[in-house]
Amino acid sequence: MVLQPTSAHIAPASNRPLSRPDWVKWAIFGAIGLSVALFIAGVAFLAGYLTALHALAGTLHQDQATIGQLSSQLQARSAG
Repeated sequence: MVLQPTSAHIAPASNRPLSRPDWVKWAIFGAIGLSVALFIAGVAFLAGYLTALHALAGTLHQDQATIGQLSSQLQARSAG
């Protein structure tokens, strides 16, 4: 005699838990949130860095112009 499994032995497909445990969901949400936060922080840092670099370049350009003017004035005084 062969025993056949009954519905009491095998859970129907509709009763099987298909969802992930809560800690897995929170871990996924946390990883996504951390990734987004790090991306935003990186973009903000890059924007600040480029802004500071641009300001420094402008300052250096002004300093170079000032040095050029002072140099020409000194050359004029030493020649005259």
